[in-house]
Amino acid sequence: MNFRVGDILIWRSTNFWDVLGENTIRLTGFHTGIVLVGKSFRKISAYGPSPSNTYVTFLIDKVYPIEEVVGQIWYRPNGSSLHVIKRCSGPDISEEEMYNLWRKFKSLKKRSWYKTVHVSIAAYLKIGGVVPKPGFKGQRYHLCSSLIGYMFTRLGFMHSKAEINNLLPVDFYNVRFYQKVKYKRVDIFDKGTSSLKWLFLSMLIRLGVYEPEDFTNKNVDKILAKYDYSQDMKIR
Repeated sequence: MNFRVGDILIWRSTNFWDVLGENTIRLTGFHTGIVLVGKSFRKISAYGPSPSNTYVTFLIDKVYPIEEVVGQIWYRPNGSSLHVIKRCSGPDISEEEMYNLWRKFKSLKKRSWYKTVHVSIAAYLKIGGVVPKPGFKGQRYHLCSSLIGYMFTRLGFMHSKAEINNLLPVDFYNVRFYQKVKYKRVDIFDKGTSSLKWLFLSMLIRLGVYEPEDFTNKNVDKILAKYDYSQDMKIR
């Protein structure tokens, strides 16, 4: 699969807090990362080089080889599905421009955990205009959707008057994030482990009553073809 600067990787998690959010306030457990392309990102990668020179933001503001992220989501039990929100129009962005923009974002001071929770609640209620935008007074929020909103407005992929504090990962999944260039969602895989059916099935697996069959995914196999993914490695 060919990735382009401005593509978005979005994955669904079944970690405790994600499941709690889904079953209380109906906030789907999605997380997002922005695709970065070029050799420049190799030196800031938290997991070494990507054979395709393609990286993605992961754990909010770290940079990982895209192959590592796909492997983590595919092989780990808390990774449920993976999708790419592909950019189909708009200008080409040079490696240098993207790298400089990333460094500018990272130079912003992280706001406190309290402020990050505050903007998260505002985004859920769609009243993000009541809090400062990322970049105001040289500060940023520790949120994946806020990161993408900050970068996309500066790259010209989103409307300049977009209320980026309203963005949640589900808005990217639904391809409704104030974009002014064309995007489409491409589904890489869905293991179905976020369903209630799987919740009950997992109990039977633990009891030894049912043993699921191994299965593969051609999209994952293609992405990881030149990458030595180790299932024993821990997230850094």
